[in-house]
Amino acid sequence: MKSKSILYTLISLSLAACAPTADELADIKKSYSGPKIGISGLVVVRHAAVNRRSPDLPKQISVEFERESSPGSHLILTGSLVHLRNFSANEGIVSFGCHEDTDIAKLPAKLTVDTLKICGKHKIEDTSIVINAKTVIMDNATLDFIPHKALQLEEQIEFISEEFLIEGENNITLQGAATAGGRELAPTLFLDTGPVSGAGHLKVYSKASIYTVKL
Repeated sequence: MKSKSILYTLISLSLAACAPTADELADIKKSYSGPKIGISGLVVVRHAAVNRRSPDLPKQISVEFERESSPGSHLILTGSLVHLRNFSANEGIVSFGCHEDTDIAKLPAKLTVDTLKICGKHKIEDTSIVINAKTVIMDNATLDFIPHKALQLEEQIEFISEEFLIEGENNITLQGAATAGGRELAPTLFLDTGPVSGAGHLKVYSKASIYTVKL
């Protein structure tokens, strides 16, 4: 019994010697507590000219992620079958931010049109956007998709068109809803289109989530 008591005493002394001091513990909390960078959302691009053996983006589109869980894991590239659909539009030509007679004041959560033209800079707070069009035109447009609340599983940003025309410099930024300690996961962008044309460029950027760790 005496030997066991001595052993327990030695173990207790060893553990006490290994335990961090108050200053060391404060440094640990400072290092690991606070906002941390999570990961970006997904971007799915389906287009008619994709090479199925070696998928790549159309030359007019580039995609960047603030942080991926692993390189190349957040961009999905496949071929599009959009040209096979039976499309029926309930609107003709609609523009957004282009200062034209066809302008609408707000991009609705769901829109089916023959042609949609987007210009100018816009912040869109809807949790889900679904655009169906024969032709989508982006002309020096900046779209910041920042939902006002956390997304449900099926909610995403969708552009589905038979043709995608890009003119000038365009940007789509995806960012998660704000939280008390950072921001949620960014919404998924789903772009399904036939031919991509035009002399312009579209940059898609998905920001990473931010979460807070407390020790």
